[in-house]
Amino acid sequence: MVGIAVIGVGGLIHYNLNTYRNQDEPRIYTLMPTKELVLTIEGNPEYTFDTALLTFHSVGRLLKLSPSYFSGRYDDWESRSDRSDQSTTVDYVRPVPETLSSLGTIRDTDTVTLRLQRRDKTRIAELRHQGPYASIPESILRLKQFIASRDHDIHGFYEEVYLIFEAMEQDPLKFETLLRFEVRPTSKIAGE
Repeated sequence: MVGIAVIGVGGLIHYNLNTYRNQDEPRIYTLMPTKELVLTIEGNPEYTFDTALLTFHSVGRLLKLSPSYFSGRYDDWESRSDRSDQSTTVDYVRPVPETLSSLGTIRDTDTVTLRLQRRDKTRIAELRHQGPYASIPESILRLKQFIASRDHDIHGFYEEVYLIFEAMEQDPLKFETLLRFEVRPTSKIAGE
């Protein structure tokens, strides 16, 4: 039975990775509503990422959750890219089953605040970035140009979905990250 579950989860992860790997062009689409587990952590994102990874692993085991991708969600791109202030608040997010209604006995720590939340239907622009994190600004510029060319404006969060990262792959050239902006049609298009 466990073998079948492992094969099923492995197949799902493989399918999702192949779907994203075939996405070399930016796109705009709507994310459907979902329930999320959110870890809010303040600090240098280079280090809070590791804390999020360990916390998601531990909480996932306690709540008996299937393995899943996770993302780092920022208020905007500038809060992610500005390295002058090493203390940034990041919401690390992973989807959870709709049936999960509480975190049980799991509590906040001195550095991590946990909560369940519902993400509403959200319009996003997305681009798959392959390569080291240092080259993400080039992909961000490409994504912003695409958004403007499609008569949309950035409105809301910036998010990085970590598909393949240093815990899975040693070669930074093989890292895969989905870059997302929350968007809306420009006001002249939307009739505002």
